[in-house]
Amino acid sequence: MSAKKPSETPQDHGAALVDRSGSKKAGIIAVLGLALGIWGAGLSTYQEWRSWRGAQPAMYTKLHIYRAAIGKGKSEEERPATLEITISNVGNAPVALAPEVSVLVYDLGSNTTSSATATFRDGKSPGLPMTLKQGENAIATAVIDSRESDAIFGANLLYKVVLRTVDNQLFVSDNLVGPINNSTAYCTMLEYDKYQSDINFNSKPVFRITR
Repeated sequence: MSAKKPSETPQDHGAALVDRSGSKKAGIIAVLGLALGIWGAGLSTYQEWRSWRGAQPAMYTKLHIYRAAIGKGKSEEERPATLEITISNVGNAPVALAPEVSVLVYDLGSNTTSSATATFRDGKSPGLPMTLKQGENAIATAVIDSRESDAIFGANLLYKVVLRTVDNQLFVSDNLVGPINNSTAYCTMLEYDKYQSDINFNSKPVFRITR
């Protein structure tokens, strides 16, 4: 004779419902905890990235090249050129620059290159790094001999301003004259290079080229 299965009482049914409800709540809490953990980790990573990003140098350069105009008391042999580079720190942290700023001049027509080295002209610390705080500017200059100044004036020239920080990060900004694609116009322009006396570029952002 088989044993009779005891019938479920209302108390037993209520206990089962409570157990299922408690398990469901525990599952929801676990999912919420996991989601909050992932969100917190993502937020922490984002904040770290913002902090790192805010500490990265952000600068603009403004290149100005000039020399005495012909007919103003200067012959063609007495016209040294000046390269003037204004550097602005637009980032959120100070930036320490090496004392020398390079300017590379690429002639896209003849595939030749010339260069000049500019130094900061504040007169306070020659040969020492220049530290720019947020919002500060500094000017570096270089003087090109009269016999070589024609090489930095003309058409189809690309000027690269290269900055180096004290921790050896390199930054560059590009400034382009031209290009003149018509060969006749290019040759005509070459004939008038000696009359050029002032090239003033707009401010350009710098881009880091090293890690």
